[in-house]
Amino acid sequence: MASTFVIAGLIKTALATAVWPGLGGERVFGKVIVSAGIDGERYRSQVRWPYCLILPAGMEVDDEEPDLVTQKFTILIAHAVAGDTWGETVIMGGAGPGTGLTSKGRGLLELEQVLFDAIALLSEQDGVRIQLISASAVAAELDAEVGYVAQRQYTWSAWTGAGSSP
Repeated sequence: MASTFVIAGLIKTALATAVWPGLGGERVFGKVIVSAGIDGERYRSQVRWPYCLILPAGMEVDDEEPDLVTQKFTILIAHAVAGDTWGETVIMGGAGPGTGLTSKGRGLLELEQVLFDAIALLSEQDGVRIQLISASAVAAELDAEVGYVAQRQYTWSAWTGAGSSP
């Protein structure tokens, strides 16, 4: 059975190693951390954008199959785009100097696709099955230091068990 520690590590590795396609493609996320939460205001000035937080949430054991465990995770992705007058580029992405092999000029929804693709790589061979349960509305705000900041939270359920198939 994969523990919360193992599942969080698998998710972190999948996201931290995701790169934009193409020769010389850079890592998608500037920072990927497993945390109980951070002070977003203070963190904004210290982070390499975009960033991803993996927040372990509640765990449940199946009443009928005690070897089957459901572990929930909240994954938050956040991005900032300087000079985005309307807040559209931070959501949708836009033409810019880095939109080929880097995350610069990319939008939150482009990062979302990377998140989905990275999680899809995890499988029962890793001892876990992961499914998206919900996604929050996109939250965006104009920050004087970094420009438009957008973030979205995704809730996932991970099923794992000793010889059980969820």
